[in-house]
Amino acid sequence: MGLKENKKVKNARKVDINGNPIVGLKQWKESNPDELYFDSRLELYCYKLLKASPIDFEYKPKTLTLVEKQEAIDWEYSIDQIKDLRDLQRGVVDKNEKSANTRSFNSRNKKSLTKVKMPAWTWSPDFYLGSLKMYVDTKGNKKDAHWRNKLKTARNILKEKDTGVIQLQTQKEVREFINFIVNYEE
Repeated sequence: MGLKENKKVKNARKVDINGNPIVGLKQWKESNPDELYFDSRLELYCYKLLKASPIDFEYKPKTLTLVEKQEAIDWEYSIDQIKDLRDLQRGVVDKNEKSANTRSFNSRNKKSLTKVKMPAWTWSPDFYLGSLKMYVDTKGNKKDAHWRNKLKTARNILKEKDTGVIQLQTQKEVREFINFIVNYEE
């Protein structure tokens, strides 16, 4: 069985404290209940450098809620109409037939103001540097803009609390950042 890719970051693999790839995280956690795991080798690298430094940090601090779950009014199809479209598309594999079904659905149904439930938007940073009031997240190559938007939202919300958000993308950035902080705190 091949290694599973972290869906959020291309080529990221969950690894143990020794850098060994983890296949089957659930089973691994059951076998190693007291062991740390990391979402990528970059995260592990950052952890090891922070651990070797005099910087006080927290690994995997609590998940932050950036936007609470809420109900909103949107210009959308009703839930029943969306269910009808899903039923219509179920089992259809031909792309042209799916397009024809969608066009037919759109001509028969009209959007209206509809109450929709929006899930909470959360963010789980990798590290928190308490003395600096700063969250640090390590990410290599991001697949899409979703993560960047979440990071921007976190920065905007946390700047009101005088808390910083830093993103590190390479081992060189991690080294430079930690060296800067160590020299800054001296």
